[in-house]
Amino acid sequence: MLRLVDLNVGYGRQEVLSSLNYHFDSGSVTAIIGRNGCGKSTLLRTIVGLLPPVSGKVLWNDTDVREMSLQTLAKKVAAVFTTRYDAGMLTVREVVEMGRLPYASLTGHLSEYDRQTVEQSMEIMQVLPLGAKRLGAISDGERQRVMLARALAQKTPAIVLDEPTAFLDYRARPEILGILKRLAEENGKTILLTTHDVELARHLCDAVWNLDEGETK
Repeated sequence: MLRLVDLNVGYGRQEVLSSLNYHFDSGSVTAIIGRNGCGKSTLLRTIVGLLPPVSGKVLWNDTDVREMSLQTLAKKVAAVFTTRYDAGMLTVREVVEMGRLPYASLTGHLSEYDRQTVEQSMEIMQVLPLGAKRLGAISDGERQRVMLARALAQKTPAIVLDEPTAFLDYRARPEILGILKRLAEENGKTILLTTHDVELARHLCDAVWNLDEGETK
């Protein structure tokens, strides 16, 4: 589904990572590790179309990401980054509902299926009790679960996550990775995440790509 072909990533002409070739399998979780500043987040932003490649290609089902509309791409991959999301006065449920916008009508109306999808996503990430709360009124750990629920609600074949366990306590981290692994296995999703928790990644993920060493284990 997702392939990187001779990919160089960076900002403008300044390369951060070069000559990347990789295939991400469906139904699997791949963790990207590496030192701070090595380019993990830059790579993710390039994969989801937020940054153009310096050179090379990001291919989704053999289609170059640069040839895809934002709406088409939003139906292929959901992304969660560590940048704090400014939701204004939106409630938790309203934030999760935003995951259904690529499928909504021109008026933004959500169908019954959309609402069921939102409900299921919130239940999986254990944020149903928070539905009526403002996003700004919950903890960082709860907020992270909400953003993961929004990504699930998007119902994409791929999910890209930048440090998804960063704000979670030590008990919640393996739980979240376990949920992601089950989603990949049971729904055939391609899940790609960055993490500094190397031992947990090696234990729970299907593959670990070390950008410092160019190796996969």
